[in-house]
Amino acid sequence: MEPDEPFPSEVREMNLEEHRRLRESAAELAAHVRGCDCASLRKPIAESIAALLDQLRRHLDHEDATLGPLLAHIDPWGAERAARLGERRRIELGRLAEMIERLTEPMRDGPLREHVLRFVDWIENELSREEREHLDADLLRDDPMTRDSFGG
Repeated sequence: MEPDEPFPSEVREMNLEEHRRLRESAAELAAHVRGCDCASLRKPIAESIAALLDQLRRHLDHEDATLGPLLAHIDPWGAERAARLGERRRIELGRLAEMIERLTEPMRDGPLREHVLRFVDWIENELSREEREHLDADLLRDDPMTRDSFGG
């Protein structure tokens, strides 16, 4: 580990904090569309969607810059972990592009609430999966010892 690189636990905490903020923004958006006449509030909802999408893109960029390189060297399976993260990222970006298209199309007319709530569910599912697979406290530890190894 280079002297200026963050510790694994710091990367974990930074990403979990971003997840918390994303969940908060997504919950606010969901509450907004559940409690409104979306036909009359399309512009403010569109702005909220755009802000959440920007927040999500920044998060993905940050993860690519911090978590990907860390996973690559975290343990003997690091290269495979980083490859899986990269594959998931390609799937996420494709899904995100699809969601953006669905979310902007109803801005003209159509069922906005359904698309927004599906998008919010997708965000929650992705964040939860990522936390299980890549942000586990046992994986992103600051000590180099491996659990369940001979003599340790």
